[in-house]
Amino acid sequence: MAKKSEVVKKPVGVVEPLKIRMRKGEDGKDTCDVELVPQAIEDSSGCKLVEAGSNGVLIPAIHAATYGITDPVAYKMAAEKILAMMAELHPRDGFEGMLISQMLQTHDLAMNQLGRLRCKASNSEMFSILLNQTAKLQRLFLEQVQALDRHRNRGQQRIVIERVDISGGQAIVGSVTGGVGEK
Repeated sequence: MAKKSEVVKKPVGVVEPLKIRMRKGEDGKDTCDVELVPQAIEDSSGCKLVEAGSNGVLIPAIHAATYGITDPVAYKMAAEKILAMMAELHPRDGFEGMLISQMLQTHDLAMNQLGRLRCKASNSEMFSILLNQTAKLQRLFLEQVQALDRHRNRGQQRIVIERVDISGGQAIVGSVTGGVGEK
């Protein structure tokens, strides 16, 4: 016999990083609103997302990830996933916050396409279309990862030489400056 799920009580004084409220939208349908609690985000994730310029990025990222979700529990899970991933990737400035937000949405779309590919590809034409869209999304995600890496490294490339063997000659180790014929 299955046990009933237990309600986990939070310790007194712990503040949720998200406040979610249900309301009626302009079209009369139920909709969820989210409010971020900056101190709680910092306390729970260990990084200062709001100081990194991400506050203006988090709300749109959460709205994009939760579009069409009217169940408060599902909405909260999707919103917390965005917060957790933003905390994990730790944006250092507003640009990184925007790029990471786009990366999260691209990844989510690619994963949803893979699910559709498994479940709804009833014929070879549909399979081909979904596979093509998934490949494009995955390629875009890799380009976004590379853009983030370039931004974080400020375009600097590093070459590390592990081992050099010189037999019967001379070698210079270090930087060499000067042109042809200069001393």
